[in-house]
Amino acid sequence: MGKQIRKLVLSLVVLICVGAWINVVVTVTSTDDLAARTIAATIAALATEALIWALAMIAGWSIFANRKAFWARLTGKRKSAEES
Repeated sequence: MGKQIRKLVLSLVVLICVGAWINVVVTVTSTDDLAARTIAATIAALATEALIWALAMIAGWSIFANRKAFWARLTGKRKSAEES
């Protein structure tokens, strides 16, 4: 995939994701309707999932392959004997 196309796809997915979460904030602050809030949050969650998969495809799986080590380092947890 060319660098321009990667940048365009990533920019588009990030824009959609940010827009979806802005929609959640607007919906939560402007209405008490539980259905509208649920729909907005579901759309934002799906947009976030699409962003994660787009990053995985564009940046490569190596970023996500070491996620256990990353989270362990971030949270300060050590590997247990069973996981080794």
